[in-house]
Amino acid sequence: MLYRFARFMAALTRMFFYRKIYINKPEVLKHPGPIILACTHPDAFIDGVTLCTLFDVPVHILTRGDAFKKPRAKKILEGIYAIPIYRLSEGKENLSLNDETFNISKKVMIDKEAVLIFSEGSSENEWKLRSLKKGTARLAFQGWNHPQIGHQLVVQPVGISISSYKKFGKRLVLKFGEPITADQFASTELNGKNILEFNKLLYAQLHPNIIIKPDEVSVESFEQQFHHGDFEMFKAVKGVNKVLYCILLGIPAFIGFILNGPIFFPVKSLAKKFTKNSVFYDSVLFGMLLIAYPIYCILISIIVYIFFGAWAGLGAFVLLPLLGKITIEVKNI
Repeated sequence: MLYRFARFMAALTRMFFYRKIYINKPEVLKHPGPIILACTHPDAFIDGVTLCTLFDVPVHILTRGDAFKKPRAKKILEGIYAIPIYRLSEGKENLSLNDETFNISKKVMIDKEAVLIFSEGSSENEWKLRSLKKGTARLAFQGWNHPQIGHQLVVQPVGISISSYKKFGKRLVLKFGEPITADQFASTELNGKNILEFNKLLYAQLHPNIIIKPDEVSVESFEQQFHHGDFEMFKAVKGVNKVLYCILLGIPAFIGFILNGPIFFPVKSLAKKFTKNSVFYDSVLFGMLLIAYPIYCILISIIVYIFFGAWAGLGAFVLLPLLGKITIEVKNI
């Protein structure tokens, strides 16, 4: 129940957080499972949250184990289908707990649902593919060798690219590579040779499916190119005439800015303060808006209802997010 509610709220928040999401193979989102989503990890926890809102089947995210230390946090994370996974950096003594992690993951696969793992092992705000860890391969081979899962399990490479790590109303690109299956290996024995071969296959499917920033290009220049559609994926996206667009939507966008500013800017400021512009900034901002913005809309609607009646209150509840979305669209032309 908590997963469904959180998924619904995250899907609503996603509509404002991203101006546009581009997906090269939308049919993958309807995969019936079992499936392992082997993802790149550029933008912390929000990467997994976004994919949860897009796939038809429930998505269980392998999440860093230290997030489960506090009992209340552990209960919430388990309620939204997060599964703890422990790295050496979180203590050598915790690595044995990963046996239970793989057992839980196999139960998810038996139920024909999705397990999401970040194959790079950690998150960095970068536009490049980092070296891959062994966890995805181990998870895949354990699934292929399980009598109730077997060769029906597929590993789906997911390349995630984002236009900016600091700006609001950004573009997100999800590019699915060719799935990796058990039939691509001479045997499904879990050994060093197969893990190495698996990672080679996975890297070959992830690398061409992310947008890479050349070392000589500045972050500011790269974001500007991404924003104005200089990459191949965006060249076909024309839209209406920008001047006409601004004339038609300029006033609603300004009203949306005035009405939504009192909640957005304080939340944005707090997110920056809490994360100090670290890799977690986007995720914290997303989470705070997910909680704070519905409350803000309800409070404004109640105030309007008290002074102007029920229909006006209902109208305010609908118009606030709509005008906010228009503001984001005009801002990012």
